[in-house]
Amino acid sequence: MILFALWISKRLSSPLNKLSHTASQISDGYRFTSSSQVQRHPETRLISKTITALQADIEKRDKTLLLQTRSDPLTQLPNQVAAFDSLEDLVAQQTPFTIMRLALHELRAINSTFGYSVGDQVLIAIADRLRDFSSPQHHPYRLTNNEFLIINEGDPSNSAWLELLIQHLSNTIAVNHLSTVKPICSIGSVSFPSDGNSVQQLFRRADIALQQAQDKAVRYEFYTEELDKLQLRKRTLINDLPNAVTHDELWIDYQPKAALESQKAEHFEALIRWHHPTLGLIRPDEFIELAERSGNISLLSQWMLVHVCQQLHIWNQSGQRLSVAINLSASDITNAQLPQQLEQLLETYDLDPDQLAIEVTETTAMQDMSQAVNILKEISALGIVLAIDDFGTGYSSLAQLKRLPFNELKIDKSFILRLNTDEDDRLIVRSTIELGHRLGLKVIAEGVENHETADLLSKMGCDYLQGYWISKPMPSHQVLDWLKHFKGLSPNQ
Repeated sequence: MILFALWISKRLSSPLNKLSHTASQISDGYRFTSSSQVQRHPETRLISKTITALQADIEKRDKTLLLQTRSDPLTQLPNQVAAFDSLEDLVAQQTPFTIMRLALHELRAINSTFGYSVGDQVLIAIADRLRDFSSPQHHPYRLTNNEFLIINEGDPSNSAWLELLIQHLSNTIAVNHLSTVKPICSIGSVSFPSDGNSVQQLFRRADIALQQAQDKAVRYEFYTEELDKLQLRKRTLINDLPNAVTHDELWIDYQPKAALESQKAEHFEALIRWHHPTLGLIRPDEFIELAERSGNISLLSQWMLVHVCQQLHIWNQSGQRLSVAINLSASDITNAQLPQQLEQLLETYDLDPDQLAIEVTETTAMQDMSQAVNILKEISALGIVLAIDDFGTGYSSLAQLKRLPFNELKIDKSFILRLNTDEDDRLIVRSTIELGHRLGLKVIAEGVENHETADLLSKMGCDYLQGYWISKPMPSHQVLDWLKHFKGLSPNQ
């Protein structure tokens, strides 16, 4: 009996030990294949089948998890993790390839105007178009938010191929029964091994090329070493912006806005200027954009508000009552403290509220509509004039703009510069002026550079003109002298 018991124990313990070892291997990631020795024992056959089924479930779950970690859930394109893995393999194999980093413009404006579901529809449509345009050599990926990536194995993609791609992506997308969206894309292109020898370096340089394409408002940009120098300049300007405020490197020029009815120029726009100690005079559109990206724009806005109010007070003391408009950013008009700050400035410098005007671009106003409405209504209640700037260049709808308490509407200069030669621009400007008046707004045209344009705007009923034909921007100490010599909007002005 003892011998029989020992034999039975050995007969059971051996396959059980094997199954225990197998279970341990499965937990470590090894695949289990049941041996004939385990399968032929009826006592352990059921356990063996159970372990086999468990392993199949684990493998299925692992495949699902792997797919989820390497795939974008919205567009079903491979994601950034998959892109990095593919690029690492290509670099390891020393296979030439090109990275094309693609950004969809105005996604935030589309989301705020039409809703996030429409923004998702646009992203899915772009992904489908990239998938349709792909080939065994071209592989599309979704990175983050509004960015995609295309890896082109073999010879670098040329300009003609990029033109075809962007044309394909830019076709109008129907987002519902009533609305359509025309996507606008930019691409930054970089090649291996000529432009870099590591994935991280190539990714960074593709981003630099993409940013340059966006800054220049072109369809695509190929990486060059010069772009690295531009990137260094941007970093220098961003780092030095806070010092510019405290080291008297900034000043304000004032450009007049002349009223067609009264022929007077009592309203001005404040334009900030920066002279960098080593880089010289910096264009406003360059450093203001960098300030917005780096989060320093509010620092500049606060500096401008204080200095403009100080200057208005000085002009008041000299007996000249003027008003000045300041352009604020999205972060400014969503700052809940802004109305209180403006009220304090008016009180400190003894200014009438209508001596100060706030200009906001329509795209800026749309970025956080609910917050912007509340803040702008508080500012309007103070008596400060509100103007919508660069009208006609954003995605905003009239229904949304009507919610905002604007007093003035500024037509973007891109419609004014060719007014006397382009019939389409004349139609747009005439319609905008009529629309503004119907909404009870004063209309300002910026970019007026000749008498013919001024005459056309006068006949269309525009209220104010602003541009080089009236005057270039001037420092504050020249304003009063200029006003003494201003004789109205005559042909010789």
